Amino acid sequence: EFRIRKFKLEPGDKALELPAMECPRLIHVISGQLSESQSSKILNEGSNFLQPYTAAVSLQANLSTTLLITDQF
Repeated sequence: EFRIRKFKLEPGDKALELPAMECPRLIHVISGQLSESQSSKILNEGSNFLQPYTAAVSLQANLSTTLLITDQF
């Protein structure tokens, strides 16, 4: 079993903070572009990113962005 949540982020919005030590997460960028501040990665449309259990993630929209987060698996 797992959960999929949809988020929409705009440039200038507060960063989406995903804390460590909760669960691993799969982040899927459906449209737009994100910056991940911890690793300085750019996530473009079509990108997938694994957040390990031990790592915090902070996502900031560079463009109007839609993403899916899969967790609780």
